[in-house]
Amino acid sequence: MTAEPPQPSVAALTFSVVGDAPVIDPADYGADYLLPGAAVAHEQTYHLYPVTFTLDGSDSPRVLHLTSDDGRAWSGDRSASMLADFAIELDVNGPIPSSAFVADDGTWVMYGGGRLPGGTDPIVWRATAPGPNGPWTAHPDPVFVPDVSGWDNVATDHPAVLPTDNGYLMGYGGAGAASPNRGRIGMARSTDGLTWTRMAASIDGADDASALGPSACGVDARSMFEPHLFATHGGHRLVFGVMLEGELDAMEILAATSSDASNWTCATDEDTIASDDFPGEPSLHSFVAVAVEGALLILVEILGEASSTIWLVRAGG
Repeated sequence: MTAEPPQPSVAALTFSVVGDAPVIDPADYGADYLLPGAAVAHEQTYHLYPVTFTLDGSDSPRVLHLTSDDGRAWSGDRSASMLADFAIELDVNGPIPSSAFVADDGTWVMYGGGRLPGGTDPIVWRATAPGPNGPWTAHPDPVFVPDVSGWDNVATDHPAVLPTDNGYLMGYGGAGAASPNRGRIGMARSTDGLTWTRMAASIDGADDASALGPSACGVDARSMFEPHLFATHGGHRLVFGVMLEGELDAMEILAATSSDASNWTCATDEDTIASDDFPGEPSLHSFVAVAVEGALLILVEILGEASSTIWLVRAGG
């Protein structure tokens, strides 16, 4: 069984941007864009597994391993490829990490998403390693796939996996054929981390209990995505992204809590993080959150004209 990760406060979160400059520049790692990927805090060190992308496609996406003592200064091998020779054949983007933790026996565990060759059929994978630098070994088969008869019949991606006392809890992004651009967040449980059972979930008392819908926390949104799960003393906290209705690429980061992982509620005074919290005219694209010392550190990818940068945000009660 795996250990519970550090527990953030159950109070409503307040988000604040740390500093007035990005903490990671993709150019330092030979990339134009750097997707934040997965993050874990272990033995007073932050570990980040971002994915590199180049504007001209001259270099295939690679998963790096960066480390930091404070979340601000990061370093790592720019030529690394943590998930090379992946066991599951995927499309040109390869495996995209989104969640990681360290088990009680010292095994490093990573989950992520990807698309099978042809760019369709989004799946969830699991990989393990003896240490943060690998070698990472992927389970030979996807561990979670779209439900042909469910609301998530065309997409299951960006898994966030949390070890619990009796197994594992997963939050994941999903979408159906009827509304492929209106993502929702689903929940699932597992006893072994490989075989998963979907569970009912709703947010703010929504009538539809099949998944968490996009219009949550009083925000009029068209899509809900990129869940991150954390344990609290009273249950669980979910940090997630929404794409605002009627606004192209207008993303905000919100949070909700639950005592049973099924019924989620946004605090009435819950804060959000949005593009106008950063200097200039940025566009939020992706993020990863990690719990440490009763707070959350969030690494946010901000898009520019032909590149991106990663900024640090602190969230606490």
